[in-house]
Amino acid sequence: MKIRKPNLLLFAALTLLCFSCSANDHKAQPVTQPYGMKALPYTTAVEVVWPAQEGTSRYEVQYTEGTDFTAATAREVTGEKLLVEGLKPDTEYSVRVRAAAGSDWTDWSVTKTVTTYSLEISVGTFNLLGATYTFKGSWDVRKGPAGKLILSDQFFPDILGTQETANEQQMNDMIAMLREHYDYRAGEHETMSAHLVFWKRERFELVEAEDVDMMGDNYPGKYLTSRYANYVRLREKATGNEILVYDIHPRAGNDVETQKLREMTAKGLATAALRKARETNLPVIITGDMNNYPTTMIEGVAGTPLTLTSKGFLDTYAMTENRTNGDFSTHCSQENVAENGSLTVGRNGTKRIDYIYAYPYERAAASDYAIVIDFADDTHTSARVPMPSDHLPVRTTLHFRY
Repeated sequence: MKIRKPNLLLFAALTLLCFSCSANDHKAQPVTQPYGMKALPYTTAVEVVWPAQEGTSRYEVQYTEGTDFTAATAREVTGEKLLVEGLKPDTEYSVRVRAAAGSDWTDWSVTKTVTTYSLEISVGTFNLLGATYTFKGSWDVRKGPAGKLILSDQFFPDILGTQETANEQQMNDMIAMLREHYDYRAGEHETMSAHLVFWKRERFELVEAEDVDMMGDNYPGKYLTSRYANYVRLREKATGNEILVYDIHPRAGNDVETQKLREMTAKGLATAALRKARETNLPVIITGDMNNYPTTMIEGVAGTPLTLTSKGFLDTYAMTENRTNGDFSTHCSQENVAENGSLTVGRNGTKRIDYIYAYPYERAAASDYAIVIDFADDTHTSARVPMPSDHLPVRTTLHFRY
């Protein structure tokens, strides 16, 4: 029988053909003008983001005041994001982007026209762990780290709501540590946890203030630590823009009766804050230790966060994707305050019980969010000890329209 030799030339041709087909199947698509570009305005900046284009990582962003691009500013970048800074507050800007296609450029994207906000404020909230807690990490040990952290570059907010500061010595220590930069309002009810609200005196002045009874006619004479919100109305000296600020600390506990109290507290606060917002036509900030995770329900009863968001108040964590340490729990074991500083990590912000809210949606934006942690050297899981508190402070940058 005659054995036929393989046709090597035919085999090579078929292999080349298959390779060419495979290569054509995965041929990169031509670079086209960017679609889906977003322009997110803040007070003195616009954040421009767009989907990545296959085949290029080089883009050009053009922006201009108004809508005429004749004298526009152009910035070439790699990546799919640009923060355009140094803009004017309360001003209209137009933005567009194009992609590099070899030595040429694509057509420009659709133009986005936005108006910057009028007021930028950094806001913080910090439960300082009451001075009556002395088992480990007494206030005398913690107060120095507390003041240092508040005044550090990573925190140092324009407005700061605090909780568990009713103790007279603790209150006086806080005032003394911050007096160089901050004015303050102390609540009239001596036992209220949300006893101190601070604001930078160079920027703001006090217009009005009061203790707001969030429980109204319910439970008279009871729950004096948690029933009052510390309310201040502040005016920015340079512009005259005003803001309404409420600091609260609902009651702690995992039972359904305590959850009902938190729901009542949140509803009472929402009613008072929304009424004041309507009367004054001013935006609102709420700070506090809410003693609930974001979606906690107990036997069908909604807690503080769910109640506030149902009333239209915006969780600043959800308002921005520019987050730092966003998955950390904002609360840790009291034993860790003076010992090992161990922290708990959740997922997608699910372990937060300390919050900053803004209202209303159409007049507010957040450009960043941070759970502020003074990490121990060479770690990203433990805080430096002694910790200032069994809570971690939260900070955000808010922008408002007027």
